[in-house]
Amino acid sequence: MSAEELRVGDAVLVNPGGRIPVDGVVLNGHSFVDQARITGESMPVEKVAGSAVYAGTINQSGALEIRAERLGRDTRYGKIIEAVEQAERSRAPVQRLADRLAGYLVYFALGAAALTFIITRDVYATISVVIVAGACGVAAGTPLAILGGIGRAARLGAIVKGGLYLEMLGRVNTVVLDKTGMLHRISTSARPFFFTEITE
Repeated sequence: MSAEELRVGDAVLVNPGGRIPVDGVVLNGHSFVDQARITGESMPVEKVAGSAVYAGTINQSGALEIRAERLGRDTRYGKIIEAVEQAERSRAPVQRLADRLAGYLVYFALGAAALTFIITRDVYATISVVIVAGACGVAAGTPLAILGGIGRAARLGAIVKGGLYLEMLGRVNTVVLDKTGMLHRISTSARPFFFTEITE
């Protein structure tokens, strides 16, 4: 059965080394599951009948039969993916500044091109000025840099909620972690702000 055919209430067998595809409850089996990317636990967690398991975690030692309770975007892992996608769509203050500067650069490029044509009467030189002085680098570069930063952080296991928070990280002076490595609080020179786990 493919992942697309799964329904809530179906039983799923996950062999050792397999990735758990659903949020659910263990029906049968005994194993240890690496769920660091979901809960922040640094060590694998023992799972027996009745234990909750999460999509995206890795079954390590024994086979587990799991009853599916949440699928796809409804799982905790799905909510993390949604948070990353929403963060990638959000606009940081630096992006708004870049858009404003890009607007000014367009007028500057057109003015410089007109002046070049008046002085030189050379169409190729005029086109060159428009290309060189164009605002494409500022307008496209800033959101791509933020998108790349958020995506890279997500691949490394850190979820940044948006460009605003990515920009705030440049002013961080205190970071508080618990014993599992879960990030709870960051203080900046302006004010503290808190990171909380995604809840159901």
